[in-house]
Amino acid sequence: MRTLVFLFTFLLPAFVHTLSIQEKLTSAQPGTYVAYSNSGVVSVIFLKERSSSCIFLEEITVPLKKAPKPGALKAWVNKKAPGHTSWISIMINKTTGAVEEMYSFSQEKWYPPAHADALFGTLLSLSFSDVPEEKQRKIGVAAQPGEVDRRKTWKPTKIVEGKKAACALYSVHSALWPQDGTDLAKHTIEVYLSKDDPAFPFPYWIEAKDTPVSYRIRAIDSGYAMKSRFPTTPLRPLQLASPVQKKGTLLSMKLHAQKYHLPLTVTLHNDRTGKVYTIQDYELEMPSPSTLLVTIDTDTLAQSGVSAGQYSVSLSPQGKPPSLACIASGIML
Repeated sequence: MRTLVFLFTFLLPAFVHTLSIQEKLTSAQPGTYVAYSNSGVVSVIFLKERSSSCIFLEEITVPLKKAPKPGALKAWVNKKAPGHTSWISIMINKTTGAVEEMYSFSQEKWYPPAHADALFGTLLSLSFSDVPEEKQRKIGVAAQPGEVDRRKTWKPTKIVEGKKAACALYSVHSALWPQDGTDLAKHTIEVYLSKDDPAFPFPYWIEAKDTPVSYRIRAIDSGYAMKSRFPTTPLRPLQLASPVQKKGTLLSMKLHAQKYHLPLTVTLHNDRTGKVYTIQDYELEMPSPSTLLVTIDTDTLAQSGVSAGQYSVSLSPQGKPPSLACIASGIML
C-alpha cells in the first residue's frame, strides 16, 4: 500500500487528549521531511510551504532498490531524484484538512483531489488519543497472569539526517479505523510521534493492530531544510466548462475551479472601444468542489453605464498570478 502524508485532527475534549498532524503542519518549519519505507517503496514527504489558508506538501516515491541511503536524501532531491516513479504536489486546506489540489511534476498534469489515496483520506478524519505507557508495545515474552510485567517499552529506531538517535523519546497515539470494507476496518491504528522534538509533525512509525495483512510503516530518515527542485507550486488555471449561456437578462458562466480561486475579480472588455468595466454585482455558486457558476444580471450592467455591444469577460482569482485567469470572448450584450 503506497504511503501518503499522515494527517489527523487536533482537538482537546474533556479528559481525552487527541491530536492531529494537520495542526502540527500548520506551524511546522518548511523543509521538514520524512522518508517512509513500505512494501518495497520509499516515499519522501516534505513540507514545501505554507500560506494563510493552505499547506503545500511534496511526495516523491522511488523503488527501495533505487532509493538513496539515509542521509543522502537532500542531495538526491537536489539532483531531481533520479529513479523516482512519482513526484506530486499536494495542497491541503488548513481549516478542513481537505486536499484541494494535486499536481504531478513527473507527468506535468493536475489530478482531481478525489484521486488522493483512500488511505490518505481516511487518515485525515481520524482523531488519535494518547496510549498510556502500560498499554504500549513491549519487548519480550508477556508476563504470566498475576506476575508483574517488567518488560521494557518498545521504541522504533529514529534516524535524523542519516544518523541513528541515541535515546529517542516517543509519544504513542491510537485511533479506530472506520468500517470502510478494507483490511484495516475496525482495527486499531497506532502512531509514534517524536517526544523530544515535538515540533516535528510526521509519525516515525504507524501500525495496524491484529489485521489480516501485516501493516507497518517505518520512517527510515527524517530532518529539516529539504528544498524542492520546483520553486513554485503550480495552481490550476480557471477553465470554461461549457459555452457562456444567456437566458433573458442573466449571463451564466460554468467554470472548472477550486476554492483557492476565490475571490474573483470580474471585468468586462468592450471589444470595439477597449473600455474596461469592473463588475461588482454578480453571484457565485459552487454546486460541486470543482465547479463554479458565475451569474451576472445584464440589467445591472446597463444601470452601470455598460452599453450594448460585443464584450469579453475576464475572471481573475484575486491575489493569484494572471496566468490563472479565464477569458470568455464574443459575448453580445
